[in-house]
Amino acid sequence: MDVLLPSASEITTADSWFAGLDRRPLVIGALQLTMQVLGVHLDAFNTWIQIELGELPDSSLLVRLMPWATVGDAIEIVRSEIAATFCSDTRTEPLTHEAGDCRHLFLPIVSRQIATA
Repeated sequence: MDVLLPSASEITTADSWFAGLDRRPLVIGALQLTMQVLGVHLDAFNTWIQIELGELPDSSLLVRLMPWATVGDAIEIVRSEIAATFCSDTRTEPLTHEAGDCRHLFLPIVSRQIATA
């Protein structure tokens, strides 16, 4: 069975976000994770990307990006949110980033043990 790949003119913005972030490795201290993109949604102003961490199957991040955000911005938002979560049990305010933010972050309790091991 032949697989037909889209031509360059058929690749959407959502495809570009998916290609730039899916299977992207993240190294945060001693923690090594792999981002897996579960979905990309574009509305009138924002781009929303749902991400799971491959090594933490119950994890979930919903990242909201501004129109000018880059793949690098998205990676930095995810990296800083995970680092802040692992480094502080008392943080209540979300981190702010010029290019977007993380609207939902769920990291299983076990993940804290991995980060501190």
